[in-house]
Amino acid sequence: MAVILFLLKVIGGILLAVLLFLVLLAALVLSAPVSYEFYGKAEEHFSLGGKVSWLFRILSVRFSYEGKNLTSEIRIFGIRKKTKTQTEDVLSEEEGADVSGVPQKIKRQASEDKNIAPEPGRVKTGADENRAGSGNGTKTGAREEAKGQKGKKIRPSKNGGDEKKSGKKETISERVLNIQNRIKQIPQKIHSIQNQILDETAKTAYGLMWSELLFLFRHFRFRKIQTDLTFSLSDPAWTGAALGILATLPFLYRYDVNVYPDFASDTWYARGTFCAKGHAHLLHLLVSAFRLWRKKELRVFVKRLLK
Repeated sequence: MAVILFLLKVIGGILLAVLLFLVLLAALVLSAPVSYEFYGKAEEHFSLGGKVSWLFRILSVRFSYEGKNLTSEIRIFGIRKKTKTQTEDVLSEEEGADVSGVPQKIKRQASEDKNIAPEPGRVKTGADENRAGSGNGTKTGAREEAKGQKGKKIRPSKNGGDEKKSGKKETISERVLNIQNRIKQIPQKIHSIQNQILDETAKTAYGLMWSELLFLFRHFRFRKIQTDLTFSLSDPAWTGAALGILATLPFLYRYDVNVYPDFASDTWYARGTFCAKGHAHLLHLLVSAFRLWRKKELRVFVKRLLK
């Protein structure tokens, strides 16, 4: 009896430890921030880069675009996964591409597919002559059959032509009727779509989704923006108008945004650097999805769309 009680305590302790571990893991996944950063530079060529990391950089994704080259990499526990461009370089090195850029394997297959020319010192045998004769015979026979078919005139049967014409008329008439039926159903479909989109349930669903989007935007917005930009629109009036529009945007004053107009330039250009950083939590997505699921109006609206 004592042994059974001891085993029950051990099993209960193991289950409790596993449950506690799962709870801590879920809390870590939901509370760990997803950090993201984007940066770029506009000079002679435009370049853009960024990185996204999660779980204290255990999982990270990086990408960069410069000119016409796009590179990306994924790192898990610091181990880098090869990108497509890297794997292609490795394959070309293994296959041993020559100066023309064509791999040797492809050239070998092409040479094997071609007919091998006879050796210069080889004497024709009877089997070779029979093959050549059979080839000439088949060619001459095909020519004679083609000449005989040219001399004969094929007259189409009257019944077969009438059947084809009647079949074409039926298919065309059926298509015309289907198009007319579809055109008649268009007002009904428009009316049903308007009822689904403009009724009270849909309006309530729109308001709920808009409020949740604002909630997510507040938590997913960029926390830091730094810009150093010089621009010109090739005309002092246009350059001043663009600067006035930028000055009316209030959110730019929250960040380190430096914009310098060039009124003396006669060409259009934009040069400078920018960097934007932020972080978000998966917990906010879960909370927003749970609040939307609780609303009956949104569930009814989704069911209507899925019908």
